[in-house]
Amino acid sequence: MKKMIVCLLVSMVLISGCTGTFQATKYIHDFHRSQKNKWLDEAVFLGCTLLPVYWFAMVGDGLFFNTIEFWTDKNPLSDVANNTPDKDITIERNTEGFVVKDKSGTVLYTSVKDSKGGIMVYNGDEMLVRYFPPEEVQLRKAQLSEDVY
Repeated sequence: MKKMIVCLLVSMVLISGCTGTFQATKYIHDFHRSQKNKWLDEAVFLGCTLLPVYWFAMVGDGLFFNTIEFWTDKNPLSDVANNTPDKDITIERNTEGFVVKDKSGTVLYTSVKDSKGGIMVYNGDEMLVRYFPPEEVQLRKAQLSEDVY
């Protein structure tokens, strides 16, 4: 039974042949570009890049939402993306790292730098969602400084 479901899902994706509108990816892009301050825009972009937000959106679009759009002529996220209220966030720097909060002050993410130079990212429930080893942090810093100059 499991093999049949997997085969059905794979065949849906392979035979659809539709690139679709990539609504989830567009929604993430529109959100990150909606920041009024260029530094906040950059911070949100880096957050969406370092936490694989864009990757998840692309996979969701490529495997699911665009396939549904092909077969039904309607992307299931089109109404959600157009009717979602604006999400205001604030990013605060503290001695340990950054804190990302929503409009009501609820903590969404925190980051903490460890003694070796790595960065740990926690969600609002204080569960570790991603660890960036020191080598990756240094590489990202180098890439960022190249882009600035």
